[in-house]
Amino acid sequence: IAPSKTHTAKVHIFNADGSEPEMCGNGIRCAAKFIKDEKISSSRNMILETLAGPIKPKILTTKGSTMMMTIDMGKPILEPHQIPTTLKTNPVIEQLIQVDQNKIKLTAISMGNPHAVIWMTGPRVWREPRSFDFKVFGSRIENHRDFPHRTNVEFIRTLRRSGDTAEVFVEAWERGAGATMSCGSGAVAVAAVVRRRMPGLKAVRVRMTSFELRIRFEGDRAFLSGPCALVAEGFYFL
Repeated sequence: IAPSKTHTAKVHIFNADGSEPEMCGNGIRCAAKFIKDEKISSSRNMILETLAGPIKPKILTTKGSTMMMTIDMGKPILEPHQIPTTLKTNPVIEQLIQVDQNKIKLTAISMGNPHAVIWMTGPRVWREPRSFDFKVFGSRIENHRDFPHRTNVEFIRTLRRSGDTAEVFVEAWERGAGATMSCGSGAVAVAAVVRRRMPGLKAVRVRMTSFELRIRFEGDRAFLSGPCALVAEGFYFL
């Protein structure tokens, strides 16, 4: 967390490998809670400066040490000509990439950071080999030559729709961090891809390894909601 001349604060996020991503949906919630807890700002509505531009988290409720928040994640970029040059794979959204002997169909999408979403359920999906391990394929796709700046990877394993709401289970591989229990921007990327296939959806519940996030849509904009709780604290000595 650093001072910002124009917004509530500036947020720098670092992956496990030391790389700095453009933004992080879960990280933004953690930053917003820290800013509130440390009384850096008393506002429930913040504007945080990131490498992907300003992000707007909003604190909805507070119960004990847990805060429920929603974040305006902006408009998912699915149109190829709108994807920043550094995030492009090739001039199409859905594409096939070669990984060993497997041709994998994926959807490239930007949430301010790059994502590759892969359907593992439904018709005309990639039939994974018997030896499939999403950690192995996640790593190979993250570092694939078609992604010169690497990419986050999400595997949609199950899908269920009820009215204007869908529920999916996703395995997430994060760029620079590996397999994670939850990925905020990845959840929104998945929701946008699901909505593209299923017009009329207003909300998507995304379950990951041990966490659930909710995404709702207002027009073209996506809003990410989930809890944030303090689990540990300590001191860093220079």
